[in-house]
This record gives sequence, structure tokens and C-alpha cells, in this order.
Amino acid sequence: MKRSMAVIGLLVLALALNGCGRTKGGESAGSGGIQERSGKEEKEEKGENEGRNGTKKEGKTEDSGKNAGKGKKPEQIEKAASELLSGVVVKAYSRGHSGDSYSVSVVRIAAGLSAEAQETYPELAAALESCQREEQQALDREEKALWDEARQNSGEHCYLYTDRSARILRGDSRVLSVLEETEKKRGWDWGTDSITTQIRNLDVRSGRELTLSDVVTKKEILFSLLAKKLEETGAIRSGAALLDFLKKNEDTLCWGLDSEGLHLSLRPEELEALSSVQTVSIYFEEAPTLFRSYYTETPESYVLPCTDTHPVAIDADGDGERELLRLTELSDGNEWGGFDRLRLELGARSLELLFPAYDKECYVLYYNGRYYAYLTLQGENDFKETYVVDLKTLEYNSEKAIYGWIGREKDEYQITDTGYQGSVTSDLFYNPEQFYMGHTLQLLGTHIAYQRVRVGRNGCPEATEDWMDFYGNTVVKLVGSLDCETVDYFGSAVKGGRPAVGSYLRFMRTDGRSWVDMQQIEEANVKAFGEEDWKFYSTIDGYIPEKDGTKPIYRIYLDHDDESCINGIEESEIFEGIMYAG
Repeated sequence: MKRSMAVIGLLVLALALNGCGRTKGGESAGSGGIQERSGKEEKEEKGENEGRNGTKKEGKTEDSGKNAGKGKKPEQIEKAASELLSGVVVKAYSRGHSGDSYSVSVVRIAAGLSAEAQETYPELAAALESCQREEQQALDREEKALWDEARQNSGEHCYLYTDRSARILRGDSRVLSVLEETEKKRGWDWGTDSITTQIRNLDVRSGRELTLSDVVTKKEILFSLLAKKLEETGAIRSGAALLDFLKKNEDTLCWGLDSEGLHLSLRPEELEALSSVQTVSIYFEEAPTLFRSYYTETPESYVLPCTDTHPVAIDADGDGERELLRLTELSDGNEWGGFDRLRLELGARSLELLFPAYDKECYVLYYNGRYYAYLTLQGENDFKETYVVDLKTLEYNSEKAIYGWIGREKDEYQITDTGYQGSVTSDLFYNPEQFYMGHTLQLLGTHIAYQRVRVGRNGCPEATEDWMDFYGNTVVKLVGSLDCETVDYFGSAVKGGRPAVGSYLRFMRTDGRSWVDMQQIEEANVKAFGEEDWKFYSTIDGYIPEKDGTKPIYRIYLDHDDESCINGIEESEIFEGIMYAG
């Protein structure tokens, strides 16, 4: 949620650099990404993704799993029919301005579908497009309100921002449920004044927003169960008062569906007895006749986001009892404001991850009858590391920690004299069969690259492609002789000459370790920045990469003992515009 407070600074040089210190080769502190499975375990797919270093894997993992688990009785909950939804993205529209004594920033969130998913679910696509238009209009109104507030505080240094982030609670062929968290800050000190939640539930077939009557057979029973549960937690004293509140406000309640139950978020502004957002859940197995069976049928594997306002309770050991997954940040007295250790607790068991960090992100994966926690920690220089923890044994292998993060982002921003405006489109983690992992690489500069992955054996990510796509618009200029080979758009070797000195080359893809593919680009599509003796290059705004093979693509092999050299020649003698962060 800390995006807004740093976004202007991140935009100055390229959001793609992610701020890691320079090391030689691959990730900034480790491996070059996720290793794909061997040819014995997968068959190579022909067509668009074929090529010597450009193969795409097909099919599900051999252990896709049919065991519903979680101690549920088959006659109560039938797991079938529903399929995972593909192509859901979340778009964050943002705008910010700065004055002499104030800074204003606002973000609005809306979900959308990829072009392919729009064809499959046209009604849902139309509904989401309508939501996007509403959010952009709301952005204008909210920004104006912040401007007015800033003017009233003229002369006082203040920072006014409203940041929003999203998680997909459920994304299958029946329900799309999106959790949105809003963080507000009014003042100048670092920190947050308040966090609130909002959830939108859509029927995937019709695009219609779901009501409680669509999901449950008797709302009175649901409200009674919710009131009883919240009273048992001690968050409120009177379940009767809450029951009355729920009945009177059923049309405006903040509730959502995931693959295991219904969750109600209550906010302090709704109930004075609450000091913070309180989430109470009714799981499908707790009231099997309450929920309509159409919504209890979910895919065999799914993802449950876990946040401070939306905790997750699971039955990881199969004893029929759910336990709350708790994440506690622990500090050893550091002065930089982060935490040194993260404690993960499930019932009476606990595990500590030793990783100094200042931010965390957690998802719970249900796969092949087991639960896994995907924990991404963000530490010094924005370096990110992801741990996969088996929640049945509460074990993880520190040597197999992933030097990267879950999800993919693409930003489109315009910088003005006083601020910025634009959007970030994110592919979030909700579909175990296809998602992205991001990596910071130190190969001919500092870059972010994304790799398609899916959940494989032991619940860990496995690559479905043996390359990563560079993120961003970085270009270099060829100033020396380049030893390389020519490949086509799919990575297969073809006949071709070497690029001429003075050519501009766009970073395209890499295996993260030994080779980099660059595509030639016309000078008219390149813009330069920096000083005369310290120039950098990028594509112009609105540039669309060539995909028809008319522009040659060159594969450059890096020296194994020194990835900053090509055939023993230092990279700076071959390229102009290479940039390392840190």
C-alpha cells in the first residue's frame, strides 16, 4: 500500500529499475529466475512459442489433485464444474500534484479483462468497462476535493493522499470478487491515518453485481451466524445490536465471496464499537444448506489473499478445525522503520522468517489437497524475496527462496512540471495455473523481467516458458562491434548479419542468465535523456513493438565468468546507454 508516497520519485528515472544495487549476472542477490521443468516432464508446444530458447510448456502438472480436503463431507460441498477465470487485470488510475507546502495524490481502482477474456465473457467485460469509466470520473472528483483541502491548509506543510490497492478474492467462471483496500493520510509524518475496505462481487456470466439473496437462501440465518461469530470474538458486546444493524443495512454491507465462504467486513464508521476494520466469515461447510450450490462449486485449486484487513483461517492439518493464519512483524530495535523478522503462526505452531523488510504481501494457495503460503518480503533497496511455506508442516526451504515477486505490472505515466498522472495495470495472483513472477536482473544494466509460471509440484512456482520478457522501454545504442546471432520473433536461429554501429536496440527477452535478445528499432522511435557524456535511451511514448518479424532480433551471449562482458569485451565498449540502479 506504500505506492503513492514514493510514486513521483520512482517515475523520475524509470519505474522499471526497482532500485537494486549492482551485482554481476541474473538476480541482484541470487539466481536468474524460476527454472522450468525438464523435457521428460513436459511436451513442447508448437506454433508461436517454439524455438531453441523460446519453448512454451503445455498441460497441467501431473499432481493437479482431486482431493477436496479441508475435512468437508462430499455430500455437503460438491467441488466440480467451475473453472478458473483467465485474463483478469486490475487497473489503478492515479494522479498527483505538489506545491510549495503540500503534496496531493489519489488512486482509484477498477478491474478489467484481457482481449481474449472479453470475447469469452462479453457481459462481464461490459460491466467492468462501465466500472472503469465510473472510477475515472470519481478520480476527478476526489482529486478536486483534495485540492480544496490542501488550499484550506495553505501555509502548513502537509501530505494528502488516498491510495488504493486490490486483491482478487475469487476469480472463476462463476464469481469475480475483488477486494479493495483504501489507505488515507492527512498530514506530513510518515504513516497511515486509516484503512477501509470495499468488495465488489460480479456474476461472471451476466456481469451483474451479486446480492446476498443471490448467494444465500435465508439472509436471516446468515445475519444470525455473523452476529454470533463476531460476538464470540469479543469485538462487540451485543450480538443483538449487530443483528439489527445487519438487517437495516443489508444493501450497503461490505461482503465478498472467495472459494471457501462468505466474508463480511465491518468498518469503524459503521459501528462505533470497532476500532479498526473487522472481518467475520461464514464458511461453506459451516452452513451447507445456507449457500446456493452454484456458488459453492469452485475449482480444485485456488488462491486466497491474506491482508491485515482480510485475514485467512484454514484447516491445514485436516482435523476439521480452521485456524487463523497470523503474521507478526518483529523488530530488533532497528532505526530504519522496518521489521527484522516475520513470524507466521497457525494455531499453536509458529515459524520465523529472518529477512529485514519494510513491506510484506501474503497469499494462501490451496493446491493438490494442501495449503501453502506465498510470502513476498520487500527489503533494502526494494529487493524482494518470495518464500513458499507448506502450512501443514509449517516448513520451507530457505535455499529455494525465490529472488522475485508475484504478479506483473505495466505503467503508463505522464510527468508534468508539478506532478504526474497515469495508470498501472496489474496481473494479480489468483489463478494457480497461470500467473507471473517478476525478477530484478543485472544483465547489461538493471532491468525488471517477468516470467510466466504456474504452481507445480510441492506447491512451488514452475516456469511455463524458458525465457523472461523485459519490462519497460529501455534502449541502447551500439557503439562497437557486436558478436551475436540473429533469431526470429519466436527465438529460432535464422540467417542474418550483425547490426551496424550506430543502431538502436530494444531489450526484448532473456533466459535470466546467459543470453539477451534485442530487437532493432528505428531512431525515430527513440528518445535520449541525460548528459552528453552520460546518455540513456528509451522508446518514445506510445511506441508499439514490432511483432511481424520485419525488424531483426539479435541474440547476445554473455561471458559465463563475467556477465558484463561479451567475448571478453566490456559492455561499455559495445553499448551506450547501459544503466545500473544503486
